[in-house]
Order: sequence, then C-alpha cells, then structure tokens
Amino acid sequence: MLKRCSLVAVLLPALFGALLAQSADTAAQNAPAAPASPGPTVFNPGIGELMNLIVQPRHTKLWFAGREANWSLAEYESKELRSALANVAKARPVFREQKVADNVEMFLGGAFRAVDDAIRARDETKFVEAYATVNAGCNACHTALNQPQVVIKIPEQPSYPDQDFRPRN
Repeated sequence: MLKRCSLVAVLLPALFGALLAQSADTAAQNAPAAPASPGPTVFNPGIGELMNLIVQPRHTKLWFAGREANWSLAEYESKELRSALANVAKARPVFREQKVADNVEMFLGGAFRAVDDAIRARDETKFVEAYATVNAGCNACHTALNQPQVVIKIPEQPSYPDQDFRPRN
C-alpha cells in the first residue's frame, strides 16, 4: 500500500500538471485572435496641407527677404519655393485631374523667372512687381483648380518673428 501511495503521490502531481498544461494549450488555441495592432501611423498630407506646410512659408520668407533687399536670402528662398512646389508635385502628381507640375509651370514659370531677374538685378521695384505676378499665378492656379476662395496676397507681417530678414553687411 505504501508503494502504491507513493506512486500515486509522484504520478498524481505530474498527471495534474500535464492536464493543466494541455488545458492551457487548448484554451490558447481556441482563444479569439487579438486584434492586429494598427501599426505605425503614416503621415499622408493632402495638397492643402503640403501648401500650408512647405510652400506658403517659403512664399512668405521670399517676400520679406526681397522687401529688406536681402538678395542672397531672397535668392535662396526663391529656390526653396520652387523646390517646395516640386515636392508637392512629387507627393501629389495629380490634383483634380490636372498635373500639378504642369500647373506650376503654366501659372508660375514666368513669374519665377521675373523674380529671379529682379533678385539678380537687386532691383526692389522689379522685385515687388515680380512678386505680385507670383501671387497672381498662385491665385490663377487656385481658380483653375476650383479653389478661388484660397487667395494669396503680400504678407503684412512676418510669420517668423525669430528670423531677421535684413541683410548682413
């Protein structure tokens, strides 16, 4: 009897442990799958966000650089503005069934050349006139894309109070 009791004492915990483990495995297999995590959120800006985030700041900075006759900064901002628009065209090549790059060239190509000419000439009067043609091109493009309510104008005050637009001597 003692042998049988000690055998039961040894086998019973082992058997119980095995049954418990099997039960846990079965429960895990039959449990509903946990919902998949959504993964990392990807920032996917639309045309409006891209214009506000990367185009409009360059447009504003170009104005203040030219107004202050900081021609090296104006040249830089003019290039950055064109680059920002090229990036918009890469990110969103078509908007409202129109090619963004084609619209940029059609509505702003000549205006950008006029701005660059004014900057090279270091001519404040020509710069003001050329910048007005950039604004007109932006607004004509907005109208062509059925967004006439988006009106671009000459900035009245800098959006970047921490930037000095005056030229360094």
